Amino acid sequence: MKKSFYMLLLIAGLVMAAMSSCNKYADYKARKQHMQDSIDSVDSLRVADSIYRVQTAGMLRADSVMQHRSDSLHYAWAHAAQLKRKAQAEARAFVAQVMRAYINALNTGGNPSTALGNNASNAVAQQLAQINGNPAAARESLGDGGAGAAFALVGVENANDDGWYSCTWKKGSQRITRMMKVNPNGKGHIRIDEMK
Repeated sequence: MKKSFYMLLLIAGLVMAAMSSCNKYADYKARKQHMQDSIDSVDSLRVADSIYRVQTAGMLRADSVMQHRSDSLHYAWAHAAQLKRKAQAEARAFVAQVMRAYINALNTGGNPSTALGNNASNAVAQQLAQINGNPAAARESLGDGGAGAAFALVGVENANDDGWYSCTWKKGSQRITRMMKVNPNGKGHIRIDEMK
């Protein structure tokens, strides 16, 4: 009886030890899994943070590019009128310069076609010749023996946005106004192409 009691105690002890060992293994496995989950979670957070940083940097770069383009468009829009006025002023000054050279040639007996040069089309040169005549006609038109200038430039004004300018000059006491169109002609050069 004692022997079977000890045997039973031994078996119970072995069962208890086996159960304790199983519990320890299960605890160990649970702790190990928990640690792995924590590592995976941290890694996931790092990956997410890294992706977020990359995306945020990309969005900031895109915002910067869009802002720059927006500023450029706004600048172009805000200064379009100023640029247009500048271009008109340059073209207006060009027409006045060409007409002064032309009128000076008429008044001094020079060659009006040479004075116009490449700054006016042949059609414009012919129209001006029909209106004003030649230098000899200019001197005769004074009526006092040709003293003084028969022609004088009054002024050049913007006519509209299509490159047309209103040019006014005097032929003796007669005031003449014609519309002249300025167009680009070759690289970086403009000329008076049309007149009406």
